[in-house]
Amino acid sequence: MTKHSTTPNHCSREADGNKIQERGPPLGRKALGWWWALEPEQTIGHIPLTSIKVWEESSGESLLQIQLLVALRNFVVALGYQSPVCYCILLPILENGIDINSPDELNLLEDSMLLWEATLSQAPSMVPQLLQYFSRLVDIMERNFDHLQVAVNIIEDYIILGGNDFLSMHATNIAKILDLVIGNVNDKGLLSVLPVVDILIQCFPMEVPPLISSTLQKLIVICLSGGDDHDPSKTSVKASSAAILARLLVMNTNSLAQLASDPSTSLLLQAASIPVQENILLCLVDIWVDKVHYFAAFDTFTLLTYAPLREESRGKVFALGWKKFYVLLNYAVDNVSSIQKKTIGLALSIILTLRLPQVLDKLDQILSVCTSVILGRNEDLTEEESRAISYMSITNYCKKGHVLKLKKGHVLKPLFVMSIVNNSGDMSSSASPDESTIPSKEFRKRQIKFSDRINQLCLEDCVKENLQTCAAIHGELFNAAMSSMHPSAFAQLKQALKMP
Repeated sequence: MTKHSTTPNHCSREADGNKIQERGPPLGRKALGWWWALEPEQTIGHIPLTSIKVWEESSGESLLQIQLLVALRNFVVALGYQSPVCYCILLPILENGIDINSPDELNLLEDSMLLWEATLSQAPSMVPQLLQYFSRLVDIMERNFDHLQVAVNIIEDYIILGGNDFLSMHATNIAKILDLVIGNVNDKGLLSVLPVVDILIQCFPMEVPPLISSTLQKLIVICLSGGDDHDPSKTSVKASSAAILARLLVMNTNSLAQLASDPSTSLLLQAASIPVQENILLCLVDIWVDKVHYFAAFDTFTLLTYAPLREESRGKVFALGWKKFYVLLNYAVDNVSSIQKKTIGLALSIILTLRLPQVLDKLDQILSVCTSVILGRNEDLTEEESRAISYMSITNYCKKGHVLKLKKGHVLKPLFVMSIVNNSGDMSSSASPDESTIPSKEFRKRQIKFSDRINQLCLEDCVKENLQTCAAIHGELFNAAMSSMHPSAFAQLKQALKMP
């Protein structure tokens, strides 16, 4: 096979693919390495070994090196979970590209970070070299936040792929990055990085909070500060921060309690001119009660499509290889606002167990929110529907030309119904044997969300149990507070808790 360039001078390779003939000027020879990478289908068995040499020889020629980085990224994506076969070439180039002391750093860093993100996203497992590279991200973020969104994606990839090994090696670096970013970026930047804090607490509820205490204190300040009434972005930031603190209270109650009582937290609030007249946890109750309505306003059913593809673009998806699409029904798993509302409900139920008389002053509000969350979830889908939806029943239904109504105003059209992940996290049988044995990044994310402790807890049971604790703590005062509830609110509470 011979490949011709658009110029008279060109490079060609012999039919056996083992020998390379080079003709033309040095620049043409340098271009050979990335030309190989642009044809991954033909080069799976012939990894572009010339790429290292091309990279070294093109030092100072930023445009050529950028082309090589882009080509390597395309090659990695095309290889998918076979991408480790090219690590011997890829990793040295990547290591050089993310070095902020490199002479061409200014020109190459953006594309190098995109290559880094693609490498992690396509990796079937973490390797020691990639694990070591994470410290480079600290250096990059200390310079500026120009590549914040890519950096956030990279951190998420490391959490999902590296797990405990990543945390044990880079706990200090994670804390440093979060502390650096939160409080020093605008609202858009905060909204991009807050999910990282959430997933860290979800995956490591006991280990992470002490490491990122400074970051969590900043979230408390964000929650208790005002000025978001007429600013949607600030409202979003405050709501997301409140949901993270609610998760912390549910998954590591002592950690948030200690943080709230820490004198340094009070000093931070004073420095921000935020008056706090009562226990910080009780102040957070008002925020949770307020922001649960924010999540309710955006609580819509969502569908997420994932395709293990060789090539894709926005608006169009071109399937190569196995041509498989996976439609993930992610109600109660990917419906973020639903999870956040439940998390806030669980946190408020825990507040009932505090040995503070002021809890009774907020009892009506707490029970009102818990009731609305419970009844709201029950109305969305039945328990059986939310746990699993049969692949066969949906596909059979769709084969008849119907659409599947899941919620008022939302339908699942049959066009892309080819495979579904059920609630146990198992993929239906349409995946190829090779693909199904290696979980994708998105599949790993869903496994994490399926195993989320928030999903496992029953809000009704927690409210019942904690109400009993509250009654035991406060005695007659509790009874008096319950008696003062509006009759209709009390009736709804009994309905939500299935009380006689």
